[in-house]
Amino acid sequence: MKLCALILCFQVAIFAAVPAVDTLRIPAGRFVSPTAVWHQGIPQKPKVIIWFHGGMQSTHCDKGLVGGTSLATLAAFDPSMVVVSPSACESFHWLSGEALQVMDAVLDSLEMRWKVKVTEVSLVGVSDGGLGVLEYTLQGKRSVTSRMLVSTNLTRAVDPRSLATTARAQMGFWLFVQGGADRLYPSSTVFPWLDTFCQKMGSKRCELKMDPRGEHDWSWWLQNRKVWLEGFVKKAFP
Repeated sequence: MKLCALILCFQVAIFAAVPAVDTLRIPAGRFVSPTAVWHQGIPQKPKVIIWFHGGMQSTHCDKGLVGGTSLATLAAFDPSMVVVSPSACESFHWLSGEALQVMDAVLDSLEMRWKVKVTEVSLVGVSDGGLGVLEYTLQGKRSVTSRMLVSTNLTRAVDPRSLATTARAQMGFWLFVQGGADRLYPSSTVFPWLDTFCQKMGSKRCELKMDPRGEHDWSWWLQNRKVWLEGFVKKAFP
């Protein structure tokens, strides 16, 4: 009976930790972004992580509704964690003005509906979602405490030395998770940029985690290097 009771309590704890999800439609100019928000109740001091999915120019314009699911599960240990996952698609990609408006419009909406303040955020980008991390870092309304870029490529977006000297880029921490077997972004192309940027930023503000077996997809990292991903989430808000 005691064993059964323990198992039941364990199961209840697991289900209680699964965040609820709200589905929003956020307008920005000619674009309306389907956006998911995972949360546990209404936290008084929300710790918001914005998830930027890959395939930002896909014809599928609702990727944000599912993209942040696993990240929300990783963040479920802290009831104050909130994962916001907007959608980008076609010409309304992460570098478009409309997508940038969506990101802060979602946070403005949370402030109004929950009667809270969101003054800082953490950012996570996968594949070309890394461009969303870059864009919000440079142009977003809120300050950024930390960033994790998984299987990304910023080589054509910005010079690493120039970015490292930008005041907004110097705020918060950068973590790059990159694989040696990435089929889209070969290490020979990406690693020199990453090395230069992190050297300029310094080890306290930038870290590169590399697995020579690492593939492009988030699912590979979740299966093989989950500890790395969990470690970032736990330290996302110092």
